[in-house]
Amino acid sequence: MALYKPIQIDGDEDIKVLMKKLYRFNEDLRYTMSNLDLADNCPGVLDKIDERDDMLRTIKWDADQLHIQYDDLETDTTTSLRQSEDAINMLVSRGSVVDTLITRLDIYKESITLKSKQIEIDANNMTLDRAGNTVFTGSITGGYIRLANGKFWVNEDGDCYIDDELITETLNPSDGIFAAQLEVYNDDEVMIYITDTINAGEAYIGGELNCRQVKQRSDRRAKKHITGLNQSKCAKIVSQLQPKSFRFIGSGIPSIGFEAQDVYRIQDDLPLVGRNGAYLEIPYANCTALLAGAIQDNQRRIDRLKRMVM
Repeated sequence: MALYKPIQIDGDEDIKVLMKKLYRFNEDLRYTMSNLDLADNCPGVLDKIDERDDMLRTIKWDADQLHIQYDDLETDTTTSLRQSEDAINMLVSRGSVVDTLITRLDIYKESITLKSKQIEIDANNMTLDRAGNTVFTGSITGGYIRLANGKFWVNEDGDCYIDDELITETLNPSDGIFAAQLEVYNDDEVMIYITDTINAGEAYIGGELNCRQVKQRSDRRAKKHITGLNQSKCAKIVSQLQPKSFRFIGSGIPSIGFEAQDVYRIQDDLPLVGRNGAYLEIPYANCTALLAGAIQDNQRRIDRLKRMVM
């Protein structure tokens, strides 16, 4: 039959003597736990209740579980540790049933449950303060993210939903913004409304652009390697352009213009065709200078014919 001897500690105990007692108590407790038999399972054999001043210590052991509890009667605080075959339960509570400060941690075979008024974490890769502010390094990996009762979520396909306003002074991702559809709501209307100016090195719009003005920077100080266009070359390219009417696939919006493949074959060394991903595109603003060169060449021919007639 195992023997359990509680540790005796005086209030003015020397630290070296205290350490020896704690070490001896640890060895005795280890021996006791390893030599339990059926007789030790009788109620009261290992049950121990100590009371000193306003502190109450309770230790209970039976065939099913170990229960250690400390009660501070002065502050009305209870600290409890319970271990069984299926779980480890730790509890710290304070106050009455109506006004209770409680922290509870339950560890089961396949899950961990933590309940508390506030949680603080201070680790090398993550911090969480009492106000709920979190700073972490690394990535969030998961199939689905849902916050604020569904007002913000990201699904497995990467689709993002915001059920509220997005207010920001600056939105400038390093790799740009890519979206299959972008809608800005104002009351019940769907619109994109900008009260000032958009400054961008490149803007791609797959549908319509409705605005009062479109300006392109053309200050000489922003350019280099400036050379004049050959008017005859401009006239030759314009004479080979094939204006066409068409509808865009998807939206069905009718439009007129050129096919980039046709322009690519006749552009010579001029930047009349670009590429956006798998598709070719035409910077139509460049056609203004091309048409001006062709008109000037045509006017030069007219003036020469006038001089010949006169």
